[in-house]
Amino acid sequence: MSSAALHFLLSGLAAPAAAAGLPLLAGWRPWRRARPADGRWPDGSWAEALAPPLAYAAVYLATRGLPPWPPLEAADWLLGLGLMAGLLGALDQALAPPGWLRAGLALPALLAVPLLVLWPIALNEWSAPEAAGWVAGLGLAVVGLWQGLERLARRAPGPAVPLGLALAAGGGALSLALSGTATWGLLGGALGVALGLSFLLALLRPGSQAGRGASLPFAVLLGGLGIAGAFYASLSWVSLALLLLAPLAGWIVPLVRGARRAGPVWTLVRTTPVLLLVLAAVAWSWLESPPFG
Repeated sequence: MSSAALHFLLSGLAAPAAAAGLPLLAGWRPWRRARPADGRWPDGSWAEALAPPLAYAAVYLATRGLPPWPPLEAADWLLGLGLMAGLLGALDQALAPPGWLRAGLALPALLAVPLLVLWPIALNEWSAPEAAGWVAGLGLAVVGLWQGLERLARRAPGPAVPLGLALAAGGGALSLALSGTATWGLLGGALGVALGLSFLLALLRPGSQAGRGASLPFAVLLGGLGIAGAFYASLSWVSLALLLLAPLAGWIVPLVRGARRAGPVWTLVRTTPVLLLVLAAVAWSWLESPPFG
């Protein structure tokens, strides 16, 4: 095995799997096969909130080393924002605060994503109205992604939501890599690894609201990477829009009468629209990459 392949396996797969797997195992305790006496499984949604940012941090440290202070670029800002979103998501799932408090804690982290990612452009190239328009518009898109995923996890519990998130993160990683940002592609792939593990554990916990805990850090990290790819690399706006819409495509099937059934077949049915949008995003990025673009 070449040194490059070994480095990819360690930094792109093993590191995020280990970083995300530890909290997920602690939260879901998959070794408990029998349903507890009170009829409830251990609620691991708090661990789902920590897994994606920890996986991101593992790949960041493996590929870039310790972060600079103050942060210099988008990936540096997203490291801190992702960890903050993961902590807020974990506290939210563990304590179940009232809605106004949840929104008050989550909105600053979500709206900070476009502000900090685009800060160099806003400061040096845009007028104040132009900067405010971009930051507000993209901030609303990230907030909408978070809310849509949270509501979807409540309405369609089970492994379909984390599977959809994993597919979207994997598609984002491929699209970023095709857009000339291999390092950002690895960071997006870290989210896919973490959410793929969440999906596997959700298979052992039918009826759980799997994916809800990951919605806040997912929106922060994938939204931030996508925005960075669109402004600092060659990720097209079409691919970015498809990637952000893809996990929300899971709403299509739950809205169909009788589609809230459980089982592997319905999990695949629910995630088919997600997969189609992800494939479209990756195909668009590939067609726009050299030598096609």
